[in-house]
Amino acid sequence: MTRKDLIKKAATILDIDKHNLDEEWVKQPRNVFEFTQALEDAKTQVDELKVEVDLCKEELKTATQGMELAIRKNPEKFKIGRITDKVVEAAAGISETRKAAMRKLRDAQLAMIDAEHEAGVLGAVCKGLENKKKALEDLVVLQGRSYFAEPRSPKEANGRMDEVEKQANRKTGKR
Repeated sequence: MTRKDLIKKAATILDIDKHNLDEEWVKQPRNVFEFTQALEDAKTQVDELKVEVDLCKEELKTATQGMELAIRKNPEKFKIGRITDKVVEAAAGISETRKAAMRKLRDAQLAMIDAEHEAGVLGAVCKGLENKKKALEDLVVLQGRSYFAEPRSPKEANGRMDEVEKQANRKTGKR
């Protein structure tokens, strides 16, 4: 299952079925493992993309410097009359090599932003699973105290209810 599928699944995983606490407890460790592993994978991807962004920055710098050097060596080829730093920078800025390096850098930065977002969401889900564990513990305690038991009438009302039931049965002819 991909990390994006896990993120979609997160909303339902964090819900608790208070009537099936045993099943919730059985699923909990697997869910924690699955999301923690996905979080670690996402963090690794972020680190790899940071390296990629740094490499792209170096590529851009090299492309710019190479273009500036080529312009300074042969200004006629680039139809430049007088060489100044501003003219060289402007001419290097419109080169296809530099534009390609800039696009590659932008794509790497966008991929890193997406990966950081994914890691953040997975981190939030892991935090939610910790909260779910505490909620499950509390629900088990409440269930042990009969919190979810059927409503009961007070002891003094039991005798009165029996009389009302008997009268209703006599009227309808049931015994």
